[in-house]
Amino acid sequence: MVGHAGRSREYDGVPHGGYYTQEEVKDIVKYAADRFITVVPEIEMPGHATAALAAYPYLGCTGGPYEVGTTFGVMREVYCAGNDSVYAFLENVLDEVLPLFPSKYIHIGGDECPKDRWKTCPKCQGRMKALGLKDEHELQSYFINRMEKYLNSKGRSIIGWDEILEGGLAPNATVMSWRGEAGGIEAAKQKHDVIMTPNTYLYLDYYQGNPAAEPLNIGGYLPLKTVYGYEPLPKDLTPEEQKHIIGIQGNIWTEYIKDGQFADYMTYPRALAVAEIAWSPAGKKNYDAFLAALPAQLARLDKQGVNFRIPEPLGLENGVTDKPEATVTLHPMVAGAKLLYSIDGSEPSIPYTGAVKIPLADKESKTLKVTTVTATGRKSAAYTATFLRRAYQPALTVTPGAKGVKRELFNTRVRKAADLNNKTADSVAAVPTFDIRPFSAKDVYGVTFSGLFNAETDALYEFKTSSDDGSLLYIDDELIVDNDGEHGTIEKAGLVPLKKGYHKIKVQFFNAGGAQQLIVTAGVKGKQSINLRNVLFMAQ
Repeated sequence: MVGHAGRSREYDGVPHGGYYTQEEVKDIVKYAADRFITVVPEIEMPGHATAALAAYPYLGCTGGPYEVGTTFGVMREVYCAGNDSVYAFLENVLDEVLPLFPSKYIHIGGDECPKDRWKTCPKCQGRMKALGLKDEHELQSYFINRMEKYLNSKGRSIIGWDEILEGGLAPNATVMSWRGEAGGIEAAKQKHDVIMTPNTYLYLDYYQGNPAAEPLNIGGYLPLKTVYGYEPLPKDLTPEEQKHIIGIQGNIWTEYIKDGQFADYMTYPRALAVAEIAWSPAGKKNYDAFLAALPAQLARLDKQGVNFRIPEPLGLENGVTDKPEATVTLHPMVAGAKLLYSIDGSEPSIPYTGAVKIPLADKESKTLKVTTVTATGRKSAAYTATFLRRAYQPALTVTPGAKGVKRELFNTRVRKAADLNNKTADSVAAVPTFDIRPFSAKDVYGVTFSGLFNAETDALYEFKTSSDDGSLLYIDDELIVDNDGEHGTIEKAGLVPLKKGYHKIKVQFFNAGGAQQLIVTAGVKGKQSINLRNVLFMAQ
């Protein structure tokens, strides 16, 4: 992939392929077993099967021809659930796989299987009619049940992703709950064993820090503290039901991960948190104690040549002060490491020898950049913290209404969004969010959105507008982002320290015709920003 899938469809054209011989598989399984690790294969069905269909077109609903995928994603072409040849084929595959993997469990996937082909396939519809199945979800359940019976006859048990709940669980299946915890909770209530692996806590291919300082990845935001804070035993379950939560799994999907060095970077130090939450009772966990032990652990990994992500130094946090100087004390998170810093925007080069003093004029902000250099010479990215001189903006004493914002529409031409302040709206409505999609890009109009923003903690917040044409963003009637004027798509940002609670937010936008865009995002400075779609509230 060249760039991110959300913004690009370009690939480098380099084919990926190859295979493991049986002897290589046996070697991997033995290497793991010697270290008390069991390798569980995942033989995906009934979706994610494009390569198999390309080789054996008769296994698909249409008969092909099919092509091996040249992009990643969820494909519509899946095994034909009404074709008995599919089950014979998969049983043959399993017969070859089982002698190589002595594990009790065989993972059969079951996730991300579009039902489009099944809905129009005569064989699939005929199978549903013959079995009295009400929908394609029950057809998938039949598919999984049939394969489970075969594996059970071989003395094995299946694991499937939480989609196998849809249409009814196979009798002895273990469920991997990845789309949050809901599937795992439901399976445990049905007395099925569960492996918790929710993407919100345990997808280690998500970003660990500010994406600006991280290698390109799939998205999401999962810092070390969030991983450590996960408790695998849901309170929604009784003690008896909790016994069905047999473990957790940290996932690293490698669409963007080219090699083992990159995989190590995404794995560590978060794998240390995964280990502790898996093996420690909730009452024994203590994040401060974990952090205190971390520098020695990372120094050991550094000596072993593990390419872990070097964490931000302790103390590198955004700061707000009403004084003419900010003082910052830092500690490296790898034992024996040194710190370099700068406060003028340049790459860090000044050796850290004690507290850093940052002079600030009134309402001035400055960025502290810091790099960690380990004992072996490994160097972190330049991590940043922003310091702003001004007081925190107090929260409003207000009870929010329903989600959404008030929209005032102006059917008139303006040259600046600020000109809307002197005009009377042609219509007023309550709408879900900052949405200009109902309007044509050719239209000439202006719009004002106003509502409440919930600051979840005392922090320095960064607001951004990306607009074509001009936009203005106000917090508590103070202009924070000035992106005004006639122009193509431009993104601008502004900072404001907010106390926890609700704050007034107003966004003004105008379109001069030709093209239009308005995207509004916000978040704690240096953390992941979120699109403010569907997270704002009406003022009562």
